[in-house]
Amino acid sequence: MNRFASILPGRLRIRAPELRGIGIQQALQALLRELPATVALRANAAARSLLVVYDPQVMPPQAMQQQVADILDRVLGHPAQQTPTPPRKGAPVPAVGLAGSRQMQLNRAAKIGMLSSLSASLALAAAGAKHWHIGTGMAFVACLGAHLVTHRRRLLR
Repeated sequence: MNRFASILPGRLRIRAPELRGIGIQQALQALLRELPATVALRANAAARSLLVVYDPQVMPPQAMQQQVADILDRVLGHPAQQTPTPPRKGAPVPAVGLAGSRQMQLNRAAKIGMLSSLSASLALAAAGAKHWHIGTGMAFVACLGAHLVTHRRRLLR
């Protein structure tokens, strides 16, 4: 699993499930502070991420990335896959946390259904078509249910 979520000159964002623990984050931060280029560290245990802000004039980005990867391997105990090249500008960002493409497609359809049924329901309510308004409102609730089922794990933490 690749641990670098974002790589920019002067910034490295690390994401790993192990970063949820405060002890691991503190140990990692102590080692990262020893690097001469480190300017600031921002940890977010809930997001399992750590942002490393560094001075690219002191250490080139590739060297800093390698140093951080070595520290991660020492602290987390298992090597990550090779580090990626930074994404192209405008490249699609992969969805994180959804089980697979079928679930993403269901969620996308649910969101489109919610948007269209809500707008139709409001238009029908304004036009006075009560029965059609109720039907489109029920369609909205069904799409909302599908959307909530998709995100149930995040909602019930």
